[in-house]
Amino acid sequence: MREGAAARWSVGPLRLNVVHLRREWIVLRAQGAATDRDRSVEVGVPVRAAQPDELLTRYAAGDGVEAISITPILPDRAVVTRLEYAITVPAKGSVTVMVGSPLWLRLEEAGTSRLLEELPAILSRLTWFGANTRDGELCYASRTFGRLRLEDLLVLPHRVVTAVKIVNKADQSLTLERLKLPVRRLSLFATPGADFWTEPVVLERREGKDLAELRVGSGPPGEAPDAILVSPPRDKEGNDVIRAFGSLFG
Repeated sequence: MREGAAARWSVGPLRLNVVHLRREWIVLRAQGAATDRDRSVEVGVPVRAAQPDELLTRYAAGDGVEAISITPILPDRAVVTRLEYAITVPAKGSVTVMVGSPLWLRLEEAGTSRLLEELPAILSRLTWFGANTRDGELCYASRTFGRLRLEDLLVLPHRVVTAVKIVNKADQSLTLERLKLPVRRLSLFATPGADFWTEPVVLERREGKDLAELRVGSGPPGEAPDAILVSPPRDKEGNDVIRAFGSLFG
C-alpha cells in the first residue's frame, strides 16, 4: 500500500481503517453491534479524518515497507464460556458442545513479521476463573447457546467455533454451566467461506468437580474438514489436567 493510500477491513462488529503515511501507519478502529455479520476488505478507499466513535493509533513504519498484513488469531487468554442453558451430562456419559470464542487479529508489517498490535474483533470482559482468589487465572468471558447439533449452529465472522467433547467418567452427573477453554493451546483454521474453527477438544472428567484431562485433536474438526491452518497455537505445551468446569468467581 503506497504512501497516502488507505484500506478498510470489516470483521463482524470491528471496523478498521488503515492509512499509510510517510514513516507511519494510522489505524482507526470502531466497534459496531455484536450481531454484525459484515466481512469485507476494501483497498484504495479515500483517506479521511477520525470519526468521534473511532480510536486512532499511530505506529512507526519501517523503511521501505509498503504493506500491512492482518492475520486472524485466537485470544491471548483462556476463554470462559457461560452456557445460556445448563447441560447435564449423566455419570459415565458424554456430550459434544459447540463453543464459541472471540476472534482476534494480528497486525504486522508485511514481509518483516514486525508486530504492530493484536486486537479483538469483539470486546470481551475479563473474569476470574478458579477455586478461590489465589488459585485460578484471569480469562475472557463469553456466552453461548452451547449448540449440540451442527445444523443449529450460527457461525459469525468474529467468532471461532470449537467442538468440545465432554466425557464424564465420574460416578456423579455433571451439570455444565461454565466451561474454560485453553485457547492458547489451540490452532485456528478457516474454511473456504471464511468460517473459523479450532481443532476438536476432549475434556475427560475423572475425579473432582472441576478438573478434567485435556486432549487436543490433530488438524481441522470433522465439522469443517476442508478448513486450512491460519495460525498455530500460542503455546505448544501446557498442563494436560486443567480446571475446566466450575468457577466460584465467574
